[in-house]
Amino acid sequence: LFWLGVAQSHDRTVSVRRLLLLPLIMTVFSLYGVISAFDGVTAALLAWLLAVFVVTSALAKRPLPSLTRYDATTRSFFLPGSWHTLSLILGIFLIKYVVGATLSMHPELARESTFAIAIAVLYGVLNGVFIARVGRLFLLIDRERSREVTGKLLFPSRSPYCRLPCSGWRAASVTRFW
Repeated sequence: LFWLGVAQSHDRTVSVRRLLLLPLIMTVFSLYGVISAFDGVTAALLAWLLAVFVVTSALAKRPLPSLTRYDATTRSFFLPGSWHTLSLILGIFLIKYVVGATLSMHPELARESTFAIAIAVLYGVLNGVFIARVGRLFLLIDRERSREVTGKLLFPSRSPYCRLPCSGWRAASVTRFW
């Protein structure tokens, strides 16, 4: 995963399927970290879910980097390089390491709800950033589809519906058909 994070520091083209892979792996790893460390603390799981939801909601509307593009024909994204992904991966692994070391020295903390909730929130915040990024990229797909629909002719040039020589009506003035 470290090399995957380093690879994301360079500009790249990624398929939709591959784009989903890293956030899915990190979500499973983050959730496993909460469940394995704090098995008996239900509040930790709820705190993780709440943190993921809050962070994802807060970051969902942030703009993507200006060079980010979606190509509908290849169903792939062009993503500019960033070190953020590596920092998120290292953050989750660092939390997992610190929690493991702390619980090995103080096993009683595993049943301490305050400790469990704090760690679960940290996991949830980092995971929420991963999920929000993917969500923003899927909004880009929706925007590209809207552009395709609004950029097409409603009636072709020299249509039988247009008696005058005209270039046809464009749907560009209509933002959505539905």
